[in-house]
Amino acid sequence: MFPEGMFQTPKRELRYIELSGNSFHGTIPSNIGTGSPNLNSLNLNFNSFSGNIPSSLVLSSLTSFKLDHNRLTGRLGYALALLSFPRRS
Repeated sequence: MFPEGMFQTPKRELRYIELSGNSFHGTIPSNIGTGSPNLNSLNLNFNSFSGNIPSSLVLSSLTSFKLDHNRLTGRLGYALALLSFPRRS
């Protein structure tokens, strides 16, 4: 299970969330990324998250966003589909 309350307090200076390969299960917390306007990288891949991708993950500051190898379902939100990431050279 994902740690309860991990993202309840705003963390304005938080830039990276790296929680891949931890066998977390359940839904991705709806408040993840909230209060973290400088969040650049979110890596939650290789877990067992299920359900929909929360709309709170639509952050314009993200340059890396990894959710692969989970059990996510549903449609990508419209705003999430509009995210653009810089191309690697």
